Amino acid sequence: MPDEADTQRCFATEYVTARQRFLDRA
Repeated sequence: MPDEADTQRCFATEYVTARQRFLDRA
């Protein structure tokens, strides 16, 4: 089970990736 910091870091990476994809598509 990952700790809180690791979970937040993973979520942040996914968010940035999705946001970058959205900006590239715009």
